[in-house]
Amino acid sequence: MAGLVVVKPVGEPAGSRLVVVEEFDRVVRGEPMDIDVSVCVLAKNEEGQIERALRSVAGFAREVLVGDVASSDATAEVARGLGAIVHPIEWQQSFAAGRNALLARASGDWVVWLNPDEEWIEPAGGPVATLAGAEAFGFIVGIRNVFRPDHCDQYSETLDLRVFRNRPEARFVSRANPRLDADALARAGLAVAPSDFVIRCHAYASQVTPAKLRWAADLWERVLAERPGDFEATLELGQTLAMLGDPRGEKLLVQASGRVLGAREQATSPSPAAEIAIEHMIRGKLFEPQSSLIRELALRWYPNSPGLLWTVAESLFKANQWKASAILLERLLELGRTGAYDRARRFDPRILSIWPLRNLAECRFALGEIDAAAAIYRGLLADPEAAPQAIEKLARIDDLLQPPQA
Repeated sequence: MAGLVVVKPVGEPAGSRLVVVEEFDRVVRGEPMDIDVSVCVLAKNEEGQIERALRSVAGFAREVLVGDVASSDATAEVARGLGAIVHPIEWQQSFAAGRNALLARASGDWVVWLNPDEEWIEPAGGPVATLAGAEAFGFIVGIRNVFRPDHCDQYSETLDLRVFRNRPEARFVSRANPRLDADALARAGLAVAPSDFVIRCHAYASQVTPAKLRWAADLWERVLAERPGDFEATLELGQTLAMLGDPRGEKLLVQASGRVLGAREQATSPSPAAEIAIEHMIRGKLFEPQSSLIRELALRWYPNSPGLLWTVAESLFKANQWKASAILLERLLELGRTGAYDRARRFDPRILSIWPLRNLAECRFALGEIDAAAAIYRGLLADPEAAPQAIEKLARIDDLLQPPQA
């Protein structure tokens, strides 16, 4: 089978050099692999990113399948040049359909699903050693979302089922938000397990453009046409249209927000998607009279969600509610230190570090805690982004602490 293999030259450390081989019968070095792993990548116009993705799986993939969705660039050529098998995929206005069409061509016992803007990073040798004795149907993978190309060590982590057995039950659902069919897996009694597998997502490389937003809006409109009133689709379409400046977006978001407020007596969120509605209500002006209730719902339902905690803390900060904001900013920093945050949605990792520190220093200063503010600002001097403001604020504090002249 065609695939990508890394052969380590004798005497060189692992990872020091990549030798890409297209056919296994040409491999003359390396350990034999007993586990057949198919890596699947669905791509459209990804010539600038797909090489990184494919090279990252070279050491363990028996075959690499790239589903090319009518790319107008050199995506297919780059993939073939790296030994991947390229299958043209007809776009049916559905990510699930596209993924399933590619998945049907996989011949391996196991499947690793990778997006074009991602790369496998841990374990360096791939998942084969773990899969060899595995009883689970699949494994949850940590996705490290990097938002700045020069700071790969700063990331937010989400979790996703990306390594799974190639079985008939393994099929994707949802046009716009593809995921494996959890109901089908449950009916078959198939269990998933945690793992130490890690994929890095170069989120900064996926720029949001009007064309992409219109494309996403079309998908969510189709979902709503199929499932009228669907809460997630209503929120996602509303948010997408609002980003496009379409007035229909605000109407849909208000509609969904009303449903969230109607569930205010519940101990838990009526839906994971309700987080989007709460963020919208906090940031907008329409629901200002109910701001206290909305913040309370955010903290009750999503106490460990970095994105939502930051939104609430920021709203309190702008309202000069320094003490309340400081409490949440400290909470964000604690989540950053412990890593005990909700991994349902990705976010800019600065939400757990530089940004709350910067606002916390302001809160301490406003509360008259000058020494505490100065200590935070001194700590920010090492960060290029925060240093200019820290220098300015420290100079102001020095002026304030100068004894009055006679």
